Amino acid sequence: MVAASGRLVQASAIAKRACERSSGRIGRTEAGKDLSDQAVELAVRAHIRHTHTPYHDYLMGGWDRYDARDRVRPLIDEILERWAG
Repeated sequence: MVAASGRLVQASAIAKRACERSSGRIGRTEAGKDLSDQAVELAVRAHIRHTHTPYHDYLMGGWDRYDARDRVRPLIDEILERWAG
């Protein structure tokens, strides 16, 4: 039950962050407003990238953001697989 509760908290945090007003995030776009599968996946991937990977450490170390994203993509995929059960 704790795992399900934790996923609910994560989902709530993702939705809240993705839909912040004037943020330019996916939840504020037309795709996000329709809650398309792609918009939801992009929001979840962004959440994982920013909260569960060393993405910001790479940026602070001078990495280009696209290189940093490429570097953490396998970790994001691993976390998504784990969350999917």
